[in-house]
Amino acid sequence: MGVDSLVGTKIVTADGKLLNCNKSENSDLFWACRGGGGGNFGVNTEFTFKVNPVEPVVLYRLEWKSPKGEGASAILQDIFSLISDSEGDLKRNLSAQFGIRASVGDDGNRSANIVVYMEGWSYDGDEVKLAEILNRVTQKNPPLKKKIEKKILTAAAEEFGGGGEHGGPNLTIPYRTTSVVATEPMRPDTSAAVVNHITDWARGKSPGEAAAISFFAMGGKDQEPGEDTAFAHRNAYFTLSGTAYWSITDTEDVKNYSQSWVDAVRDSLSLRLGKGAFVNFPDPNLKGWEKSYYGEGYDRLREIKNRYDPSNFFRYEQSIKPM
Repeated sequence: MGVDSLVGTKIVTADGKLLNCNKSENSDLFWACRGGGGGNFGVNTEFTFKVNPVEPVVLYRLEWKSPKGEGASAILQDIFSLISDSEGDLKRNLSAQFGIRASVGDDGNRSANIVVYMEGWSYDGDEVKLAEILNRVTQKNPPLKKKIEKKILTAAAEEFGGGGEHGGPNLTIPYRTTSVVATEPMRPDTSAAVVNHITDWARGKSPGEAAAISFFAMGGKDQEPGEDTAFAHRNAYFTLSGTAYWSITDTEDVKNYSQSWVDAVRDSLSLRLGKGAFVNFPDPNLKGWEKSYYGEGYDRLREIKNRYDPSNFFRYEQSIKPM
């Protein structure tokens, strides 16, 4: 994880001081910046990371067309089973994002434009081995599109654009997103509920441009004990994001429908999967965000905030507050 690779940072605090933060200098603030920073304690001007050599990776993309959501829940369940059942090198080496989305088709038909996808890369660079692994999903559910290609990591990351073709927010149009950090496994009834949310959006009276429910698999290095950091979700199966998009020319009804849909996704799926949330998907309507984002570390973060920014100079709607 990125927070485990961070070995030092420089930060300008509210009193104007430039502080070095690492394990031996201002170690409390260093701990907070590894999973609890986000503009809460000051302005980070420099980060130092340890790096590891990376061989070429094998990028993959799978896509299934699912008119009206038919067969989608079974595919999602098979993908989750593949990822959650993986062990050892597979668990450490396989990066995976999967999900389901709907968007406006050329003819305006949303229900016919529902897609299930899985994408990511394998760090071990073995194309044949990766194809055999993915066959656990594709043999029973042949995808409409399939791509397996060896690339250097930077080229693979650039192709995904930071969030992938399907799951990452499109920053060129308005959107609203939420998240659920899953500490419970995804069962068949949960997969069905996910698909129902997408088909409900597609049938809505004012659905907007697109909607997606995406899963970012965790495990491997994410679940290893690693360093002592403020990141609260090492034992999760995955982080789920629910995102709705609309056009700048859409009416208030469309915007309100999209935002209500996002709230419904969060409220429904958090009951099934867990109450945690990922701070990188800020949700202004999330109740109890303090514990959802930061878990039991929130009180410790408040103590550190009190030491370095007691006047709460660095603040925003969901910022950590001093004690």
